[in-house]
Amino acid sequence: MTITLADGRILEVTENSLVLDQEVELLDNEDYQIQIRCLDDEIITINIPSVNMNTVTNTINIETFPREINKFDVYALGRLDTEATNLYRVVSITRASDLKRKISAIEYNPDVYNDSAIVNVEPIVLIDNTTNLKAEEILIQKDSGTIDEILVISFNSNKLNNTIYLDDKKVGTTTTNNFEIKNTLTRGKEYVIKVNDKSINYTFLGLLAKVATPTDLSINLLATNTVVSWSPVAFAAGYRIYHNNVVIEDNIKSTTFNYKLLENGTHTFKVEALNIGLNPSDAIEQSITVDVPLSPNVSVSYKGENVLIKWEESNSTYPISHYIVSHDDLTTIAKTTTYTTKVNWSSKSITIQAVDIAGNVSTIRTASSTIALPTVIEVTSKVIDNNILLYWKQTAKTLPIAHVEIKKGETLEAAELIGENNSTFANLFESKSDYYTYWIIPVDSAGNKGVSSSTTALVNEPPDYVLNAQWFSDFSGTKYNSFSESKKLYLGIKNETFENHFIVNNWSSAQEQVNAGYLLYAQPFTTTSYYEEVFDYGTVLASTTVTAILDYERIGNGGFQIDISISEDNTNWTLYSDSSKVTTSNFRYVKVKVSFVGSVNDAFVVNTLEVKLDSKIKSDNGKTVANASDENGTIVNFNKSFVDVVNISITPLGTTLKNFICDFIDVPNPAFFKVYIYDMNGNRITSDFTWSAEGY
Repeated sequence: MTITLADGRILEVTENSLVLDQEVELLDNEDYQIQIRCLDDEIITINIPSVNMNTVTNTINIETFPREINKFDVYALGRLDTEATNLYRVVSITRASDLKRKISAIEYNPDVYNDSAIVNVEPIVLIDNTTNLKAEEILIQKDSGTIDEILVISFNSNKLNNTIYLDDKKVGTTTTNNFEIKNTLTRGKEYVIKVNDKSINYTFLGLLAKVATPTDLSINLLATNTVVSWSPVAFAAGYRIYHNNVVIEDNIKSTTFNYKLLENGTHTFKVEALNIGLNPSDAIEQSITVDVPLSPNVSVSYKGENVLIKWEESNSTYPISHYIVSHDDLTTIAKTTTYTTKVNWSSKSITIQAVDIAGNVSTIRTASSTIALPTVIEVTSKVIDNNILLYWKQTAKTLPIAHVEIKKGETLEAAELIGENNSTFANLFESKSDYYTYWIIPVDSAGNKGVSSSTTALVNEPPDYVLNAQWFSDFSGTKYNSFSESKKLYLGIKNETFENHFIVNNWSSAQEQVNAGYLLYAQPFTTTSYYEEVFDYGTVLASTTVTAILDYERIGNGGFQIDISISEDNTNWTLYSDSSKVTTSNFRYVKVKVSFVGSVNDAFVVNTLEVKLDSKIKSDNGKTVANASDENGTIVNFNKSFVDVVNISITPLGTTLKNFICDFIDVPNPAFFKVYIYDMNGNRITSDFTWSAEGY
């Protein structure tokens, strides 16, 4: 018999069928035989008609029986190809172990045994004693990476051959006390599991079973991210990660997850393993605390006109990314632990905050910067003619002294600013005789003014100085693209109406002007603009210095150019271009032109325009020889430059009386004169002489 499907005893015999003690599975169009040992030990073989579909049954249809078959005859069903040629009589069957049986038999000899003897025995009743039936699942990872889902059915039984059913369908037999069903069950389905005559209900989970809890959860804070990692869980289909009870990753396949940098505070991470149905395991949990950076310790020092702020590196959970340095409306990002800037204050609080790579900001640490003011002492003055020489000593404190302001007036409050100086000496000029008080105020590089000190000087009007005129403009002269208002002159600003301002520039609203880049209403300014005024002295002047002085304000980078013209008749003019001070002669009229220099974003405001005419007599002298051989007179060159010479004096030297002639042509900018010396008889002679000249 090549394949034995079942063996046992016949429970019932009908006219055309046998009822076996167990179910067998007959496959479609397969040939089977049943071999039966009859009561007289004759073994017969009967062909079983083939079935036209797979069938599980314990009833075997037989077309004809070759002889009488009795209840409880022993059978074997399967594919048969041999017969036993020796007969044995079973003496006993005993249990060798749970899985084995011991059969004792002796060879049968009909001449020895009386087979016609009749022995009365009790009918055999087969009792199914299957107990402890249970099911258990196991998962096995194969080398290929696939997973076997196995249902293990275990039980205790007194039968030699046990039949396994699922939902009343035979799935196999076993001679052991367990049976495995591999990779054929549906996950989540409830099955009726039957072994022999005992059954239980069981829901198969397979990979839907709850997997184990992850272990070794680790949270690592790196400079670029947060790394969450854990040990892998067998049969997990994926993992679910929580941050502060919020899912941040669902069904990740890896056991490492890169997360963002963390804000300061306590952070709790949880990881669950997911089965193939995405049902979670129990969670593993771990918390980590991120501290806010500590406020840095700060020191303040000064170098030149700058403040230097230093601080210590802040302690922090994360590395420090940068520091925020703030004062006024200025915020600076510092990558180092130093900050320097030019001081423009007298007292200032500067705040520093550390920021880590996660953006966590420390509390504020404040650095105070207080500037000690510069001082000026020992202010003295010296007067030479109309010139006042001022001297002083100055001491810088926190910051270097940028310059001093020089003011003139009886009191500091009423004094007017007349200039700035970056040394310890100044040369001033006063036109009139009077007592003058000068104030020296030190100003440091931040513009802080120190305590002032003053000196008073008496100026006596010298005989060689003349102030001819001093005019202050009322801005009533000629204006081009300029206008005056409130005793001020505005250059570069068009004198136009509000309506025309928008029409000319093709704007429908103030916002369109802002969008065009012009934040001041008067913009765009004009680049061609000037003011011109003529001053009449009333009579022709000899050599005179003309000076135009402006007090002004700039808008943007606006500037100016001054042109001075002079005329004797108010018709013919001599121009001195781009000059605010000229010395000239023979004029009555002075024309001053102030022109705007700048772009459409600039303008210029003149607070006052002062025009001054003054003269100071120059003196020159020398000693030389007048030669009688100089046919056209001896030429004497001036040692100084004159615009106009008003007087020349000649004194011949010697013990005798002499006459002289001074030949001088009065022209602008004269350079020389000629001398002739005669004796009392009118003869040309050679003689030493001294000379002196006065002029402008």
